[in-house]
Amino acid sequence: MKLKEQTKQYLKRNLNQQLSLKLVKLKGGIDIMANTIEYSEDTKLILVNSEYGFKPLIDDFEKSEYINVITFNVSPKKNILLNELKKAQGLKKITLITNIPGRWDDYTSDFAEEKAKYTIKNYFKQLNPETFSSPIEIYFNFKNHSKIYTTSNYAYIGSQNYSDESIKSWEAGVIINDKEKVKEINKKFIEKIKESSIRYYGSQIEVFKEQFEENFESIQKILIDLRNLKDAYISLDQHFKIKKGQFNEIEKELNSILDKIYVSEIDCELLTDLEDSTLNSKLEMEELISILEYEMEELNSFDHNEHVIELLDSEFSDAFEENLEKRIEEASGMSVDKFYELYDNYLEKFDENLKEKSLEFLPIRKLIMNLTGNEDIIDNTN
Repeated sequence: MKLKEQTKQYLKRNLNQQLSLKLVKLKGGIDIMANTIEYSEDTKLILVNSEYGFKPLIDDFEKSEYINVITFNVSPKKNILLNELKKAQGLKKITLITNIPGRWDDYTSDFAEEKAKYTIKNYFKQLNPETFSSPIEIYFNFKNHSKIYTTSNYAYIGSQNYSDESIKSWEAGVIINDKEKVKEINKKFIEKIKESSIRYYGSQIEVFKEQFEENFESIQKILIDLRNLKDAYISLDQHFKIKKGQFNEIEKELNSILDKIYVSEIDCELLTDLEDSTLNSKLEMEELISILEYEMEELNSFDHNEHVIELLDSEFSDAFEENLEKRIEEASGMSVDKFYELYDNYLEKFDENLKEKSLEFLPIRKLIMNLTGNEDIIDNTN
């Protein structure tokens, strides 16, 4: 009798499990067998193996305005899930926050530290912001073990990491299909974890710095050329126009680099200083160029031959055939002296204004050189 009762109870439990086993249809023709409990109309508890419990969110990527991913780890080698994020287009923003397994505050052995160094470098490579199609913010949080994913329409909270390897395990989670609840999860959970995370900007910042430095050096060279006009005094006007044109082209390139830095949303406080410095310095340099143009008017209008003739009429009334060549030589020398007098005045004004306003990109350069992708904070290995 006891055996019969135990058999009935076993069959009942087994039947309940079979009844709860539902065929969940996911986009793309993929059918997965999942233990699902409908907690409410918009909330499901799901248990999966050999599949991603958050697949409805992946299917929602193309319809969503944003994607948030908080995970303990991402795949060190495989890239199926990361590629889904990388190819997602038209999003306002992707936010990805991850821990780095094996990265500790202190290391108990050289082997552990070396292993961590390799893993960290691999994460930098895998999570390079430049490899994503939509704007992305990447953060590292070394105390995070949660797995929270949201789109505009769905949220997943559970045990499954956003990694290809998580498909091998039994994983459980909750899928919520309610926009208001998703917004609340973003506000109370996502933002909370984000506050204690370290932003990673990627190696592109170093590229920006290198490009900026190259253009900064070109600006300095042009200013030196504008200062040393005496080497081209016969065609001053043309020389100045060429140098001004070169300056304008380099200024466009510098502004392009600065625009890219602004878009990357590096350190907000630093960006504010950078924007203020850029605006002030642009105005200063534009004013400097205008002043130099004004100061050059007398230099530009100076005609050596005409001035020699004027001197012959005013200073050398005895310039006749027998001593004409001598007087012309003397007048020519006086004309050259006059040019250098004008040039010295220009140079004095140039140095005076340059010193007063400083070099346009010096304050910007200092700020740019202080930018960092935060690699030195994230990678704590030797």
